[in-house]
Amino acid sequence: MDTLINLVTDNSIIGIIVVIIAISLIVGVIKSLFKMAITVAVIGLVLVVFFNFNPKEIINSGKDIAHTGSQIFDGSQYLMNLSETDFIKEENGETIVEIAPLGIKYNIEKLLTQIGSETKETNPLKE
Repeated sequence: MDTLINLVTDNSIIGIIVVIIAISLIVGVIKSLFKMAITVAVIGLVLVVFFNFNPKEIINSGKDIAHTGSQIFDGSQYLMNLSETDFIKEENGETIVEIAPLGIKYNIEKLLTQIGSETKETNPLKE
């Protein structure tokens, strides 16, 4: 990091280029945020004027969405702590993939056989 800072400070042309790139990135982010805010404001205005929503309802639903988004990012630590043993299990000598919260349970051998047979049926290059 120190070498990059020394390079920028020693060469004024590179420093100017880095500053221009940084300013353009900041301006781009601000423009994007402004466009998002305008879009959300227009949607809220349409909901209030044409669909007779209460402005407090719209503000509260926006807060709920923002809170849910922050919960997803805070809860992502749980996803990082998962391992394949949480999903892949051995039952009766067969490999089972199970995602209990979604109600998904697959037998790997049967699934691969089914996929293989479907591939043979739909393969245009089959003999």
